[in-house]
Amino acid sequence: MGPKTPPQLAGKWQVLCMLSLCCWGWVSGQLHYSVVEESEPGTLVGNVAQDLGLKVADLLSRRLRLGAEENGQYFSLSLMSGALAVNQKIDRESLCAASTSCLLPVQVVTEHPLELIRVEVEILDLNDNSPSFATPEREIRISESAALGARFPLDSAQDPDVGTNTVSFYTLSPSSHFSLNVKTLKDGKLFPELVLEQQLDRETQARHQLVLTAVDGGVPARSGTTLISVTVLDINDNAPTFQSSVLRVGLPENAPVGTLVLRLNATDPDEGTNGQLDYSFGDHTSEAVRNLFGLDPSSGAIHVLGPIDFEESSFYEIHARARDQGQPAMEGHCVIQVDVGDANDNAPEVLLASLVNPVLESTPVGTVVGLFNVRDRDSGRNGEVSLDLSSDLPFQIKPSENHYSLLTSQPLDREATSHYIIELLAHDAGLPPLHAHLTIRLNISDVNDNAPYFTQQLYTAYIPENRPPGSLLCTVAASDPDTGDNARLTYSIVGNQIQGSPASSFVYVNPEDGRIFAQRTFDYELLQMLQIVVGVRDSGSPPLHANTSLHVFVLDQNDNAPTVLHPRPGREFSLPQRLPRSAPPGSLVTKVTAVDADAGHNAWLSYSLLPQSTAPGLFLVSAHTGEVRTARALLEDDADTQQVVVLVSSDGTLKYMEVTLRPTDSHSHCYRTCFSPASDGSDFTFLRPLSVQQPSAFAPEPDAFRSRSNTLLERSQQAPPNTDWRFSQAQRPGTSGSQNGDETGTWPNNQFDTEMLQAMILASASEAADGSSTLGGGAGTMGLSARYGPQFTLQHVPDYRQNVYIPGSNATLTNAAGKRDGKAPAGGNGNKKKSGKKEKK
Repeated sequence: MGPKTPPQLAGKWQVLCMLSLCCWGWVSGQLHYSVVEESEPGTLVGNVAQDLGLKVADLLSRRLRLGAEENGQYFSLSLMSGALAVNQKIDRESLCAASTSCLLPVQVVTEHPLELIRVEVEILDLNDNSPSFATPEREIRISESAALGARFPLDSAQDPDVGTNTVSFYTLSPSSHFSLNVKTLKDGKLFPELVLEQQLDRETQARHQLVLTAVDGGVPARSGTTLISVTVLDINDNAPTFQSSVLRVGLPENAPVGTLVLRLNATDPDEGTNGQLDYSFGDHTSEAVRNLFGLDPSSGAIHVLGPIDFEESSFYEIHARARDQGQPAMEGHCVIQVDVGDANDNAPEVLLASLVNPVLESTPVGTVVGLFNVRDRDSGRNGEVSLDLSSDLPFQIKPSENHYSLLTSQPLDREATSHYIIELLAHDAGLPPLHAHLTIRLNISDVNDNAPYFTQQLYTAYIPENRPPGSLLCTVAASDPDTGDNARLTYSIVGNQIQGSPASSFVYVNPEDGRIFAQRTFDYELLQMLQIVVGVRDSGSPPLHANTSLHVFVLDQNDNAPTVLHPRPGREFSLPQRLPRSAPPGSLVTKVTAVDADAGHNAWLSYSLLPQSTAPGLFLVSAHTGEVRTARALLEDDADTQQVVVLVSSDGTLKYMEVTLRPTDSHSHCYRTCFSPASDGSDFTFLRPLSVQQPSAFAPEPDAFRSRSNTLLERSQQAPPNTDWRFSQAQRPGTSGSQNGDETGTWPNNQFDTEMLQAMILASASEAADGSSTLGGGAGTMGLSARYGPQFTLQHVPDYRQNVYIPGSNATLTNAAGKRDGKAPAGGNGNKKKSGKKEKK
């Protein structure tokens, strides 16, 4: 036997080991692979399991898989072999464009322990793209007077590939007039230019066709071509001419706008820009003519732009010119004379005398809202005017002696129609009749005749506990079909009480936009739901209002660490704990019982042994009950002192305990327990020796008990487990397993009852440890059977989800002096009682 390690040094060593394991378990290493783009699905990229040193037999239990990352769609990972393969064809150009390096990060996840491995897959370029030009044909216009050596830039070809697979050089088809020059830019790109080598002559050859080819550096090489069309431009040496220098045309008055008056046609024998003509008014054209007529610069068409009135003018003269686009430009001139013919050109006129605008939507039917006058400068039947109104409007026209009245004919509703476009049409009796119209917009003003309403009758919001004040809960929205102040809404919290306090002390609503915020930090263990009434009121006179309901649910967070109830803390005994070497496998050594004040998954506890035992494999612990038993018989060469470390965890929060056992040759073993914090401040709990007479039988069964307090233990002794201290739970959540039963009784239904129940059970447990009480149907049970029934469950107690086991009182106790407080029943270790159902995972 070697020297013993001091408890303080052992505790520090265990903490350092656990921190190292945790840090290694999250992210481990990084792998790099490469694969050529456009590889077929199933192409092997690399064997992740082999490169990570994982055994093929362990892959299934380690659950090797790809992480949740968008690049995972391109690859697949075999769970049987650990091979990473292409899942679908990969186009490097679509993923990385022209980037020289194309890396796809992939995450690989293993469990037991949980590890995250970062894998980088480099996509290698394949010469699968040919150089291409933006357009299949490029046109270049060169004057026949261009100087030799002139350079004309050409379009560069584009190749999505990179490196040597991109464009390498250009070639030009043979030509006696042109050659090709290629420049290399700073970024390595090639820039082709066309160079004039021989003087051009349009009369000899007006057009040249060349082929530009771009070739990449791949093997085999790919190429792309574009057609270069060179047009030789003529020198401007001819002026435009009209058919006649004076043109005459007739035009009726009142010709509509857009009427074609004349289309000019000038010619120019030159070609290209030298023969392209632009038409415009001459310098002698008056401003009045420019306002009445328009000239299209491209086609030479003259159109009517304004009203042509014979009474205003019966003759117009337009000066026009045609100019080519040569350098220098040359132009020709002509005069257009326009004769205007007389016609019935005076249309009726509608004049607005008075208008009520806006009109209240509560205006009675038959109310006059507008007055109009009509007139026509013509005489006789041409001056007789009628005024009409559309029949689908809630208005009507009533003629009077010298005017017309506009009256309401139906009730008005601004929410249905906020305004009306009223078009009054006047026409005379001439042949053909002339018409005139007047369009007015009549607005309808609002009255507060609609109450606001919420878009939902019930809003639901969720907020995790411990969120800081000011957290946004939700946004309520209301609408009001009215407008202006009648639709200006103000939100508020309608007065109601929550746990004796105003609802406004819990939440705050922005009066302008309806956003609702938390006024305080919520504790799920104290309050699970709030029922709030939110009101909205408009600013009309009188104001109208509406209410809606808001249910705020507080979500539990894992903010409470497990609390060990058994063995009890705060006690330390000097007598050694003894374990007979003849104890068979399955002998109960001790039982660790803990609770968690959280709810749901956050309160599910599990027990496990850490590999710090002196003899590995000697002990095992039940993951759900916390029972520590021998896994095999003690051997002669086993150490005289055995240390067992128990880990209690609840979804991320941990509690450690260490038990020290001393095997003896005696046929009985006894133990007491105590707790003391580790010297380095870590959350360790140590079990110290205590001599207790071994009970004749152990029949432990997981008991259901949940509590949020860890300070109610007041006594030091704890009796061994006994069936008088069993409590069944109809269904235990999570890792605690499940157990069905037909027990009935009254259950604790609130937090106070739960804490009182805990205090009663723990006090009775202490009395049982002294041999003075049992938790069965006897008299010393503090009223548990009378209050909750002879058998009861705690699955409906709010905020508590973990089983608690408290040993019974029928075992024989031996104090430090060796005196016995009771008589132990005869028998050996007894048989364990199996639960009715398998434990849920």
